[in-house]
Amino acid sequence: MKIIVKNNKVKYNYVERDKSEGERLSILLYRVAIVLMVFCLLMSIFFRGDTPMILSGVAISSFVCNLGSMAFSISEIYLYEVYTSLTRNMLGLQILYILFWIFII
Repeated sequence: MKIIVKNNKVKYNYVERDKSEGERLSILLYRVAIVLMVFCLLMSIFFRGDTPMILSGVAISSFVCNLGSMAFSISEIYLYEVYTSLTRNMLGLQILYILFWIFII
């Protein structure tokens, strides 16, 4: 935090914190999981439900990517004690993704 005094008024200039490696990997794996899931859903619509077996493997790999993303977010909290809004939001999105898997698919 940087304090700026101008016209006898104190102003605060907050420096934005850089994302850690765990946060970046968590975001990357979550995006991969979302892309794979959207790809599977679109291919299922395209094939009208008669999809090849490989597509189910892609859907399961998207779930595994989400679990990996969740592991990076949890490791940021427990190992490095970084509990920022980004980590909290990522955990919320990852839980919503798991609930989507449970109730929709």
